[in-house]
Amino acid sequence: MIYYYLIMIDKDDIRINYNRLIERVENACNRVKRKPEDITIVAVTKTLPPAIIRAGYEVGIRI
Repeated sequence: MIYYYLIMIDKDDIRINYNRLIERVENACNRVKRKPEDITIVAVTKTLPPAIIRAGYEVGIRI
């Protein structure tokens, strides 16, 4: 568990949200006949602490 301000963030929550995002991108690509591999998801943060960024990396977020 990671605490950000007074919010508890679980690495599983990050994993679930990331997987949902991937699924949404894949569904959108299927609707418009594009390949999901052609899409680049860019993770951007300005104010998150390193622990949350590290947790994102550990669940597979790379860019």
